[in-house]
Amino acid sequence: MCTTSQMRPCGCEFRFLPGRSRMGYYSGMKLHQQIDARGLVLARRVVAHIEADPALQGLEKARQTCLHWLQVLPQSQHAPVLEWFAILELPWREVRGVLLDPGERGKRLRQNSPFCGVLSNRERWTILREFEANEPRAA
Repeated sequence: MCTTSQMRPCGCEFRFLPGRSRMGYYSGMKLHQQIDARGLVLARRVVAHIEADPALQGLEKARQTCLHWLQVLPQSQHAPVLEWFAILELPWREVRGVLLDPGERGKRLRQNSPFCGVLSNRERWTILREFEANEPRAA
């Protein structure tokens, strides 16, 4: 998730084009389809990680993440967090279905997934690097 709204660098590489306005371009820009595909692969890995734990501790971690976000985010940004919080009260099978939903609802919800701490940084970066190596760039 790009965090420029929180005044921290988002990791996008911004460059100015010579002789153009200061609009510039993002050399690391991804197509929405690529971002959605990457999010679905990450969600599949999260599901596998949670299901490997009989206690389903990843669900509790996601609930705690939602509680934390409700404390630190402005109220204007609470809607997706509250939506996830309600989903996390459902049985695991239904939560799993939402995480793996390839439709618009699944894509939208994965953009604000509270499962961000379930995978280790190493697991997450491995997936991101695989996508980076295989993705064409946006024109």
